[in-house]
Amino acid sequence: MWPLKSPPVPLPAEPPSHFTADERTAYSHCKTYESAHSSDNEPLDNTSLPPIMAARILGWMLVHAPCPEGRSALASDINNSHPENALHDIATAFKLAILRCFIAAKDRTPTPSQQPSAPLSAFPDDLLEINLEQPPKTHSAAKVQALERDGYRCLLKPSTLHQPAIAHGFFTDMNGCRMDQLQCAHIFPPFTLYRQLDNNSNKRATALEIFERYGNIRIDDIRSTEGVHHLWNIMSLSPSAYADFSKMDICLMPTDEDDWYAIKIFPEYLQHNPEYPKTVRLGERRITVEIYGKDYQYTLPKPSPRLLALHASCAHVMHMSGVGGHVERVVRDMEDTLVMSSDGGSAGVLVDALLCADS
Repeated sequence: MWPLKSPPVPLPAEPPSHFTADERTAYSHCKTYESAHSSDNEPLDNTSLPPIMAARILGWMLVHAPCPEGRSALASDINNSHPENALHDIATAFKLAILRCFIAAKDRTPTPSQQPSAPLSAFPDDLLEINLEQPPKTHSAAKVQALERDGYRCLLKPSTLHQPAIAHGFFTDMNGCRMDQLQCAHIFPPFTLYRQLDNNSNKRATALEIFERYGNIRIDDIRSTEGVHHLWNIMSLSPSAYADFSKMDICLMPTDEDDWYAIKIFPEYLQHNPEYPKTVRLGERRITVEIYGKDYQYTLPKPSPRLLALHASCAHVMHMSGVGGHVERVVRDMEDTLVMSSDGGSAGVLVDALLCADS
């Protein structure tokens, strides 16, 4: 069952005061676009992005940009694409980028009944078999290092402990804690998001360009085997936390204190969910590994603030523009009519269908 997304929020009358002149101009284009379609009826073809939603996507992208460079780049794109159809194309590209993350999250996050009965162990002894001088290149290596860095706790629910670690006596005080099989969770998905990128769809490339320019990141750094499993793209999460984070129902907002983040939950009325603390720490960890009688010092890097900022921006835009609910409805309808493959390939089927619909 797909959770209910937040209702769309109209754009504020005025942009934030810190916007530059170019950014204010771009925002005014979004407001004009929104006002021009405020009385539109819902389109009969629900796979198409309604113009009012496209306007809100772009406006909220400006408001919640992950970095000044991203806001400036988006404002430039909007100002150079003033006709409505061009603005709609930019918003559609962002929708497709969100769609790939959203559906990839649904496919790759197992339900509790699908959890393996014999979890893979990952303990300090396993570190001896991994080259810590280089970023992890496999899922299993990333899991070992991430669990060690994160103290065998779920980063978003610190009272949730890694079940195999409990069995090995890693924790002496478990009062108020629960146990679960923690997962090696990617901030941005490894391959589903980018597969078939270079084959035959300019829209796929455009969607990734949106992420690259908007987040001021290099997509190739994530697409590479080394990059996707690098610890800056990895967190140790319980299955439920991974599901919420992957579907962008929660995000992390930086605080004034280094490495500390406030957890924001969507919709707003769920903000005080007792399952999550108000703030969590996501920091690096320095470890000492003894190899053949000699101690070696290593630093396990923290999750990337830049990737977390991009994730948070996407989450805000998805919920506040209404595109999250739009995507849910489209996917739900397509799940009722499409034959899903049994090997976990339904994400590709759905995305390809939506790409055709938006052509």
